[in-house]
Amino acid sequence: MRELYRWLPLQKIPAAGIGIAVWSRGACQHLVVTPAIAGVLCEHDTFRTVEDLIADAQSKAWANSEICESISQTFHEAIRCGLLIPLSRVKSAVADTPDKSSHPLATLIVPTAGRPALVRRCVASFVHDASLSGRRIQVVVSDNSGNPDSERNCRAELEQVAQLNDVKVTFVGAIEARAIREEILRQTNVPIETLNFLLSGIPGKPNIGANRNLLLVLASGRRVLSADSDMICEPRRFRDANSTTREFCGPTISAVEYRAAPDGRSLEEQTVRSSRFLWDSHDEVLGRRCATMLRDCLQSDLLTISGDAVKSVIRGVGTIRASYSGIYGDPGIHCRPSLAFMFNQTPNSLRPAGVCDEALTTGDMVIAAKSTLISRGGPWPGGCFGIDLSEVGPPFMPCYQGEDWLFGLLLSSRPDSYVAHLAEAVLHRPSCVRVTVNYDAAISIRMADIMRGLCMSTAAAKSSLSTRDWLYQMGTELSQASDDDLNQWLHGVSWSYYRSLMTTLERISMDTDTPDSVIEATDHLRRAVDRAIRRADFIVPFELRGQSANGTTEEALNDTYSFINLFGRGLRQWPAIVAAAEGLVERAAGYGQLRPKCSYAGHEG
Repeated sequence: MRELYRWLPLQKIPAAGIGIAVWSRGACQHLVVTPAIAGVLCEHDTFRTVEDLIADAQSKAWANSEICESISQTFHEAIRCGLLIPLSRVKSAVADTPDKSSHPLATLIVPTAGRPALVRRCVASFVHDASLSGRRIQVVVSDNSGNPDSERNCRAELEQVAQLNDVKVTFVGAIEARAIREEILRQTNVPIETLNFLLSGIPGKPNIGANRNLLLVLASGRRVLSADSDMICEPRRFRDANSTTREFCGPTISAVEYRAAPDGRSLEEQTVRSSRFLWDSHDEVLGRRCATMLRDCLQSDLLTISGDAVKSVIRGVGTIRASYSGIYGDPGIHCRPSLAFMFNQTPNSLRPAGVCDEALTTGDMVIAAKSTLISRGGPWPGGCFGIDLSEVGPPFMPCYQGEDWLFGLLLSSRPDSYVAHLAEAVLHRPSCVRVTVNYDAAISIRMADIMRGLCMSTAAAKSSLSTRDWLYQMGTELSQASDDDLNQWLHGVSWSYYRSLMTTLERISMDTDTPDSVIEATDHLRRAVDRAIRRADFIVPFELRGQSANGTTEEALNDTYSFINLFGRGLRQWPAIVAAAEGLVERAAGYGQLRPKCSYAGHEG
């Protein structure tokens, strides 16, 4: 049987003279070819014989014998230098790569803000699910509401959970959070402004991102499961999902493009109770290498894995750093019915109960994949996710919207980092359902969109660095950028955001299955977005708009520049912050100073 080949992911850059350097970071090799040859070297999405690859390239060239002969020589030279990879090498790497040894997930981290009853429901459900698979977990909850009554009620609720289930629960309120920051400052030279920004966020604003960062610091060095306080561990598995692992590499797919009820069925009809427990599902993928996940796939699956997966397999890299669960019944703004929320339309299908039954988020993509999805660069958010903190990763953006979206994108942008999206869904049943969305926010750029554009523009060029050096270099570029540079970047990011949003809305309008009411709302939004992009303050994220003393555009821009510079300084200092806090929860003497502290069920801190 003839050998099959495929290209590694290639980059083409001008070389000396009139040549084009075709190179791959994965192989650390390059070829210098003419522009005509470079233009016909196609990165196919499957393995093929070298004869087929050559014939395909020759068919795209202006046929003459000299060019055709050069194409043939180029392909054979690419095989010799490792730019064209044989399937046999991939199979060998998959078969020979050992699993990464790991300890089972044993820690749950929960960020909250003034939700005592929801916190108790959430923690109790995850503790119960863990006990069904023989796990005894510990729980860390951080309440950054800043409300003493809320903290007191949250402690009381958690104390009951701890006593009923005989588990250790650590509670972090305002006093404990301040002591943690003081401990980090004592051990490092991190500026207090930077530390407070990362772990406390923007003063006077809800800061779920900063709260998540505090929990990441406390859980450093471990693998943990994180759940928002309005999640319930009632895992469901999509009916059509199977055990096959599929690797995906491509453009980001927005959940807004999916129908509210795929195939005309409700989510209840599409899901069944999980055959595995949620903790086991995350354990199955977290910390494993891409090669081990592909080991049991059929040959036909290996034929179509992405070029990035091929590169990761043969280089022996590609650890799955995070694993997201789907969300069942999320009433957030991740689905097409929510477009009507912006215009206060509430037909029957959009009433709170209907939204909880039909709205889709991360689960959309799991349904589309029909299997566990292993992705590169997909910034899918999730209220319930596993994270491997055995090595330092990026911080969350200390903001209150889109913080997990940016975190997932940064995490999976690393060449040695993958994200798994499981065919499992947890239940989202918040205490209230948001029926309206701020109209101005709907047509304004978010801080998450700005930081995504800025971070990605600097991250790609530094992907060969270690994670620590990568964070330092990327942070340096952001922290030292001038106002003029930032203004130019912001305009570029804003127009990119505008084009992406308009393309998505156009697709919704063109979809023949979209209800007329949603099409009308979409068209209205398109016109509003078109007007908004022309406003002078569009490049200011809506989180910072009007925050200044007199609310001028100039001051709002200065606030935006300051946020970007400060986040850059935070990226530079993040590894030092994590190192200083490692083991803080377990260190009895040190953590015992964080009073008052929840230490339940006979477990003294």
